[in-house]
Amino acid sequence: MEVLHRPKFKTRGPLNSLLIAQLLELATKVNSVRNESIELRDKDDHIVIDCAIAAKAQYIVTGDLDCVSYAKLAGISIVTPTEMLRIVQN
Repeated sequence: MEVLHRPKFKTRGPLNSLLIAQLLELATKVNSVRNESIELRDKDDHIVIDCAIAAKAQYIVTGDLDCVSYAKLAGISIVTPTEMLRIVQN
């Protein structure tokens, strides 16, 4: 929720509120464990990777180009929203 309230997303306020409500409805809570074997440039990204591993996710969808540059971590593909749309459409 904090990310969607950042200035670069501010213009989409009502859409962000709807998105957050839908995510909370569909989300599954997981207990993540810090994976010390994975080193990331941005330490704040660890929570995303650790939760994805705990959830046995196939994909992480992000606009964070630093994360996308990894392409794959712990068997999880890291893709942009555009790439994910392409995957879903195929």
